[in-house]
Amino acid sequence: MSRACLIRLLLATALPLLGGCGDDEEPTTTIRLRLTVKPELNTEAQVLAALDRIEFVFDAAGGFENVPAQGGKVGPLDARDVDQDGEMELVLDEPVGGSRTFPLLRLLPGSNLARDFSIRAVGFAGAQPAAVGGAAAVKFTEGESIEVAVPLDLCDAHLPPRVLYTVPGPGENIGEQDLKTFHSVRVYLSKVIDASTVERNLRVIHEPTGQPVEGGWELEELASSCLGTPEKRSLAVFVVDGCLLHSGSYRVEASSDIRDLQGVALDQTALQQGTDGFESSFSVTRTVPPPYMPCSGAGGGGGCLKDEDCPPDERCEVHDPTDPKQNRCVPLPDCGGVCPAGYVCSPELTCVRDCREAGACVSGACSEKSGLCGP
Repeated sequence: MSRACLIRLLLATALPLLGGCGDDEEPTTTIRLRLTVKPELNTEAQVLAALDRIEFVFDAAGGFENVPAQGGKVGPLDARDVDQDGEMELVLDEPVGGSRTFPLLRLLPGSNLARDFSIRAVGFAGAQPAAVGGAAAVKFTEGESIEVAVPLDLCDAHLPPRVLYTVPGPGENIGEQDLKTFHSVRVYLSKVIDASTVERNLRVIHEPTGQPVEGGWELEELASSCLGTPEKRSLAVFVVDGCLLHSGSYRVEASSDIRDLQGVALDQTALQQGTDGFESSFSVTRTVPPPYMPCSGAGGGGGCLKDEDCPPDERCEVHDPTDPKQNRCVPLPDCGGVCPAGYVCSPELTCVRDCREAGACVSGACSEKSGLCGP
């Protein structure tokens, strides 16, 4: 007898769970649980290759009926207070190491036919949460077999590095009035990058001439998170020599030779086979050509001694506290309102995964207003 059918014989009356017995055994009232992935982020094979197990947590407001108050086994499930709210959740720990496809689960209502509940799936790589997804307000429909899709995508730390977004953004135009506060091109990457792979493989190109813009890259490490799990990533800042750009279009290029600290190559989308780079274009419109107009009006061509010497949305980057010409005004860190789809701006001013889209957080509650995971 298969394990799945054996589970059928051991069902308790709370929230029974079945594996993949044949369709001829499909109960009249059931929920079929199907894990899905966002194909632009990762494939099912990538997710499974990174995970050892998936923890499914079923949570109902007020708890489930016929669950022991002290917890313990409920058929194939464990009853325990996962979120420390004083009520028992039902938990299934499913090993997936070496699996080629996601587990297929079926739920029976038991004595909870009319009860709404949520589903959270957390994939673990060892002891580290590596993938998160969920579904809220799930409910059995009497007499119907319905399917519930639960997204389960890897966090950025467990995927190849990507360019999340750039400032200026795609198609953005920097006009004459903006030039006084324009100092640099910012490239936000999804992981911490090996600095030695940046200089030759990340470029700003003046499209009319095809020539690289003169300047240099500075790499900063940013603290971030993925649905409640801490992460780190890199911000690459291209400082334009002289803070001056001619009119015209510019292209930011990141090649797949950029690598993270583990040597994994940049791969912008999982939809394409092999590694692929990133491109994004912006433009500059000015009537006064350089070098007659500096890009900053603060302290003699961009110099400063303190933050008050800079525009309100900038700070003074001090290299010499006595010589303003050695210092420059740089933008304050912010998300710029340009977080990519599926991300929201966090209090740490980095773009993080939107828990509303993922459907769950590793820990804490998902705010329907902000899309951030709370305590």
